[in-house]
Amino acid sequence: PPHSSPHSLTPTPAPPPSPRPNEPALMADADGKAAATRPRQGDGQQQYHQEDTFEILYEISRVLNCGLDRPTLSILVGLCENGGNPEALATVVKELRRETAALKEEEQENETNGDDSKE
Repeated sequence: PPHSSPHSLTPTPAPPPSPRPNEPALMADADGKAAATRPRQGDGQQQYHQEDTFEILYEISRVLNCGLDRPTLSILVGLCENGGNPEALATVVKELRRETAALKEEEQENETNGDDSKE
């Protein structure tokens, strides 16, 4: 049998060309197939639209008296964009608000009664 040398003359494939800055990047679904395209992050137009969309979401949140500040809304939007269940996130926010209110109420009762003991 022929002996293969570690310095084989077999050509190595060239790396795929890198995408141009304004060219859409291909996204893959769970099976690795091309699912959709999205604009590249470096695209100033895309960033403008993201900021504009976020401001609209914030305004809707404010009009509906959701009580979400910009950083909190940003986190929730990011979680949704990454597959988080919006209904589950809403439930978590409501529960955290309930717990916070209960803790504040308990703290006020303790201050009113002069009870500084902690459990």
